[in-house]
Amino acid sequence: MSDRTSDAVTDVLAAPAKLTWSLRVVGVRDDGYHLIDSEMLTLDLADSLTVTPAGETTLSVSGPFAAGVPTDGSNLVVRALGIVGRTA
Repeated sequence: MSDRTSDAVTDVLAAPAKLTWSLRVVGVRDDGYHLIDSEMLTLDLADSLTVTPAGETTLSVSGPFAAGVPTDGSNLVVRALGIVGRTA
């Protein structure tokens, strides 16, 4: 979904939830990450991510469950931004 109310395009993306039924560590990769065997079920729930082009990268969390959600380096979005060379 895009909102063209200004020159910038805002995208709203769904981040579907999943439930992990089982998880087994079955080994370790050469890079130190674990090899896993897991069973997951997608749920009919999703977070909405709103992305708007801007001069600087920021992260804010809102909604009924936002209290306690970190916006520092422990947040997976912040970590993903760091991987692609952006900071929030």
